[in-house]
Amino acid sequence: RPFRVYDKIKVADALGTVREIGLFRTEIITDNGNFVSIPNATVFSGTIINISREATRRTDFTVEVDRSENLDRVQKRILECLTLEKRVLKTPAPTVEVETLGAISTTLEVQVWLANQDFGAVLSDVKKRVRHALQNADVAAPIPVPAPAVAPWQPPAEKDDGKRDAAKPN
Repeated sequence: RPFRVYDKIKVADALGTVREIGLFRTEIITDNGNFVSIPNATVFSGTIINISREATRRTDFTVEVDRSENLDRVQKRILECLTLEKRVLKTPAPTVEVETLGAISTTLEVQVWLANQDFGAVLSDVKKRVRHALQNADVAAPIPVPAPAVAPWQPPAEKDDGKRDAAKPN
């Protein structure tokens, strides 16, 4: 079976906890308390993502820093703060990779493995811990640069000195 009652699944554009698997329909309750009843023909003919089946789960989130920052120092600081968080799994080890090099910022992708049972709460805490670690290390966030204010282009006014009328054929 791809899922059981009380598993958290994503199926047919619905994400929630399975309440009942009936003969013809599967009932799930979404995280915000909505009841969703899906025909089993739809459930079992589509892709089923079982979010609660595995004991561990990886999360990816991004961190933007100013382009002038020393990336080796920033990566090291993030990894240090992740190793201090007891709920971040040591194996596989967390990673911090450069995702994009932009004009005003560099985006880093942080990947950590967490226990699935308290994934949401731990993920929020990990993100806060990373932010505080960067603030304490005086790592600058990117400062948006406003576009220059330029007046719209207008064609130059034509000069009328009477010569054009004389040049026109009749």
